[in-house]
Amino acid sequence: MTLRFFVPGEDAVFEQISKQREESGPNEDYFIYFLSDGQKGLQSNGNAIKYGIGGSEQVEIIRKLVEDGFFDADWVVSYDQGKFNLKYHNEEWLQKNYSAMDLSNFVFEDCNYRDYFFINLDFNRIRAINDNCRAIYPCELCYDEEQYSFYVKRKDNDESYYISKLKKDMVPFQVLLHAYKSKHMHATREGMNKSGDRRVYIGKASIATQVFAEKSVVRNELSMFVTLRSEDIDINKEANLTLNQLKALEKA
Repeated sequence: MTLRFFVPGEDAVFEQISKQREESGPNEDYFIYFLSDGQKGLQSNGNAIKYGIGGSEQVEIIRKLVEDGFFDADWVVSYDQGKFNLKYHNEEWLQKNYSAMDLSNFVFEDCNYRDYFFINLDFNRIRAINDNCRAIYPCELCYDEEQYSFYVKRKDNDESYYISKLKKDMVPFQVLLHAYKSKHMHATREGMNKSGDRRVYIGKASIATQVFAEKSVVRNELSMFVTLRSEDIDINKEANLTLNQLKALEKA
């Protein structure tokens, strides 16, 4: 499986796929995804308008997720003389895994084969995708003046994660703090060197690779909030995180 973050439209469609899988039998990892039902779900929760997802966009998103290896699926490209022609598999695969269904019901006379996807997706895969790829937890990077500490606050509940790996007497902490308190949350190497604040004087060092080392918490656990380049740093105060990113913050 390709581990990458879903874009919002992918997340919205995958939510509908997971819902239909959950509504099928507990042992039915092979199930038929109904685009029409998925579209109703997208419209009822507002995601159809929010992300501009109609039937054709659903098709494109699902095919992209299959192409990227998130789950196995197939679809009918033609139906001639009672025979199914699929994009990836043969008819034997279809009959083996969907033998309990009357598949002829899923091919319309108008040849609208795009109304259905034959999907193989188990609950373990759904959980792995949810944990690693779906950034659905809104968070904010904050600074505690009293404790001299950065922390990440979840905006959907009261949980906060203090970043103990960032030490206030070290240059990385001071550079991050300088940027955090700067106008537009942006700071440059030149500006810090000329600021007169010795705590953020870094000379010719690259902010991206020398101020913040490869294993730095800023380049890893806080990377969704901070954009680093050789000569400057930008802070994005708000970001959506995955469940595994939240778990990583608990140890940071």
